[in-house]
Amino acid sequence: MRNDITITDLREEHLRLIGYLVSKEFAQYGFAKTTGRQYLNNELQDKMFRIAEINKEGVGFILTTITPNIGAEIDYLAIDSEYKKQGIGTRLIKAIAVEMDKLSIDSISVNATPSAENFYANFFDYQKRRLWTAPTKNLIARIEAYEQSQHQLARIRNY
Repeated sequence: MRNDITITDLREEHLRLIGYLVSKEFAQYGFAKTTGRQYLNNELQDKMFRIAEINKEGVGFILTTITPNIGAEIDYLAIDSEYKKQGIGTRLIKAIAVEMDKLSIDSISVNATPSAENFYANFFDYQKRRLWTAPTKNLIARIEAYEQSQHQLARIRNY
């Protein structure tokens, strides 16, 4: 797990990164390309957006829909392929979970693609047909326990 990851709010300079990651993801599934600005204009009502940066360079983002009295749903989690498997997705989910807890949102869910289910299984409970959910406070605790275990593994490997 990297220690130099910063989670920030969305800024204008992140639009190119978002457009790149979204276009790359859509291209995998045969969707038309889009720009970050078009995506944001269409998608940001009742949403929370967080960006992961390393050395002030955007490397990933998370987009979450907030529905008061119901919960939050992670709509999109994307990490640049050069930076995957470094704890960035985990940090983004934790940042959203902490914000949801402050807003008294009780649960967070995600519809995971089959390729992402192993990742989400670390933190969420399987419900049905690719739907994973977790109470917000449990999610924060699970992520913190996971981060601790990863730090311990890193210490053992470096010993």
